[in-house]
Amino acid sequence: MSLLDDLKTAIDADINNDKPVESIDPNTIADNLKAVADFAATNPGPQGPVGPQGPAGPQGPTGGGGGGGVSGLQDKQIAFGAADGTIAQDGALKFDSAAKSLMLNNPLSVAFPTAGNIHFFGDSITGGTGSAGGSPFATLVAGFLGLTEVNYGVSASFLEKRAPVDPSGAPNMIDRLNQIPTKTSADKFIVFVYGINDVNYGGTNYNAANFQADYTTVLNNCISKGWIGSDILITSTTYQKPAFYGNTGAGGGVVTLAIQQAFNAAALAVSTAFGTKYFDVFNYIKDRGGDFNVADSVHPNAAGHYLMACGITDVIKPDVYSHGQSVAINGVAEIKQLLLSVNKILKDGSAVLGIDADGKVGVLNSVKSGFRLNGKAFFSQLIQSGADLPDEPGANDIILKHQSKIIQKATDGKEMFIQLSDSGDVMTIAGGLRIRYVVNGQDVMYIPHQGWIVLGASGTFDTAPDIKRGDVAIGTTNGIAASIGGIQGKFIPLTQSNYTAIKNDYSAGKIQFLVSGGVSNNEVNAWNINADGTFENLINGNGIILKSPDGTKYRVTVANGGALTTVAV
Repeated sequence: MSLLDDLKTAIDADINNDKPVESIDPNTIADNLKAVADFAATNPGPQGPVGPQGPAGPQGPTGGGGGGGVSGLQDKQIAFGAADGTIAQDGALKFDSAAKSLMLNNPLSVAFPTAGNIHFFGDSITGGTGSAGGSPFATLVAGFLGLTEVNYGVSASFLEKRAPVDPSGAPNMIDRLNQIPTKTSADKFIVFVYGINDVNYGGTNYNAANFQADYTTVLNNCISKGWIGSDILITSTTYQKPAFYGNTGAGGGVVTLAIQQAFNAAALAVSTAFGTKYFDVFNYIKDRGGDFNVADSVHPNAAGHYLMACGITDVIKPDVYSHGQSVAINGVAEIKQLLLSVNKILKDGSAVLGIDADGKVGVLNSVKSGFRLNGKAFFSQLIQSGADLPDEPGANDIILKHQSKIIQKATDGKEMFIQLSDSGDVMTIAGGLRIRYVVNGQDVMYIPHQGWIVLGASGTFDTAPDIKRGDVAIGTTNGIAASIGGIQGKFIPLTQSNYTAIKNDYSAGKIQFLVSGGVSNNEVNAWNINADGTFENLINGNGIILKSPDGTKYRVTVANGGALTTVAV
């Protein structure tokens, strides 16, 4: 029996013995109740059913410090459940309730400087050469960052000061150290793009070791004027066409890729030593189209300047800054599928995004697998892959690779193509380039680089000294012909017998000679050669002029009666 049963039994016994309730010993009741409470504390019974909701009691006093993980909440940090069941936080996960902005991996809250100066030192590339049709990279970088461009680019400038000093006549960077400004709060960054002239000069004293030594002098000057490494950006030497390698520089040495790579290593070593920002512009452009981004052999074109600007900007401003975006992620964000609820038509000048082999998204520069369009395509300039660019391509040029063809195939399977350049010639035009028109497998016309037009493909053609630019040249036995109903008229400048032939095979045909008759725009049929072989003068009163052995000219005319007369003229 339980203690409660014992208590009930005792009370019942006292009542049954006719003892009044008030005569029951209170100590006995208290002892029994305590025993019941102690027993219940150590021997809990099964959970009983939930009782009905009682009335709300009065509000209690404010409690003290709460449970673990809540009292340490930081401003804008998002709380989440930790593995141990407590509430935790991470400074890389924040939410700005005022801007309704989610920030991941600590986007920088300190605003990037959008006012101040960015200084550029370098050669003609820094000055903007080659950027026709676009903007110089320095101007673009300043615009991207919201800063003011201060440009010290000098055409043909070298960084090194070695013997011979200033071989191009332009001042070197060592002699321009006084142009490096003393840093103030208005001066944000300084950029150096140097070395391509040092590489291509090919002088004995213009080498990678001296380049590194003189660059060190330049950087020491910057440090002495209050600049720190994080404010300075150094680039590698700029990209140039591989075809340029093998040329002999003005200094006597042969330009090679290995030499240029040594200069790039020297620039990187200086950057590392001073803790500056570094941008490998050489490989950045090489990996994004290479020669397509070069105007001549050395200077970047408008596309090259734009690439340089993008790369330099990424190095100067590599982080994401929070400025009220819905989501700001300072790092890689992986999305399996992206659905846009609004398809906006972007304005002119917008860039196309693509995905590279590593899955990274960026501005599209090339499509390895080809690009398919099912509608109209508008181009300001079109360049075929592998084409050699002219020194100054026009903004609206179509530039094709050597020996490329424009081909059309008719519904009957016959083809026509136009070949804008060709080398080697079946018509003995040695080493010439030509525009070539081919119909149904037959060459019908060439326009060689010498400037004349060659008609036909058979026979031989010699570039005789009297063939001049603008002439129409025709191979042996070929001619200019017209045919109607199987009747042909033809002019053959040179037959196989070295004759010149005029042909009209109409049964009653004639060859007419039409002249002005002495009045402009007044056509007169002066002579005919008739089908029977007669030679006919059609202007009354005139005749033919013959020349005697002594050189005297006589006009032979005929009178109405048929008498011939001669008159010296």
